[in-house]
Amino acid sequence: MRRAVHQILPIKSTRMLSATLASRLKSGVKEFYVILDDPHKIYRPGDEVSGQVVLIASKNLTDLLIKLSLVGLIKINSHGPLRSQKKQYLFNHSITLYGDVANNEMALTKGEHRFPFIVKLPKKNIYTSISFEKGEIKYTLTCDLCDKTFDGAKILNTEKLINIVKPINLSILPEALEMARLKSRCLFHQWDTFEEKPFR
Repeated sequence: MRRAVHQILPIKSTRMLSATLASRLKSGVKEFYVILDDPHKIYRPGDEVSGQVVLIASKNLTDLLIKLSLVGLIKINSHGPLRSQKKQYLFNHSITLYGDVANNEMALTKGEHRFPFIVKLPKKNIYTSISFEKGEIKYTLTCDLCDKTFDGAKILNTEKLINIVKPINLSILPEALEMARLKSRCLFHQWDTFEEKPFR
C-alpha cells in the first residue's frame, strides 16, 4: 500500500526542496543592491574602493551568506556566421560580508541592513575600462546572496560597475617617443616646403 501511495504522491526531490526554500528566502528580500561612497569617481590601479551592500528584509531571514567579488573581465564578440562570445577573467577576488559562523552571524531581522566594505584594486593585470562593438573590458563589484543550507546556492545577485583608467607613462617608451618626434619633424618639414600650385 505504501508503495502505491508513493506512486501517486511522489516524494519531493532535494532539487525541488531547495527551489522551494530558495523561493521563500528570495521573497523575504525587498531590496538588495550595492552603493559606492564615491559613485562618480574614475579609479586607477591600486586605488581603494569603498561602499556598502544594502539589504532590506521584509521578514526575518536565516542561514544567509553574503559574498562580494571584485571582477575584472575581458569580453570579445565574434560577428561571424556563428556569433559567439569569448570571456577571459583578469581577476576574481571574493570576500564574505556576512554569514561567518565563527562570528555567530546566523540570522537577520526584518528591516534594513548595511554591510560596509573596502576593496583594493590590483596594480597589475589591469587595463582601462572600454566598451566597443567587438567587445569590452569591464570591472564590477558583484554581490551574491546565498543560502547556506544548500552549499551556498546563489539566490540573488547584484552588481556595480567601476570605471578604471590606467595612466600610460611615456617616459618608459623611448622608442615610441623618438618615432613620434621624428614624425612630427617630417610633417613640419613637408608643410614648410609645400608650394601652392595655381589652378589651371
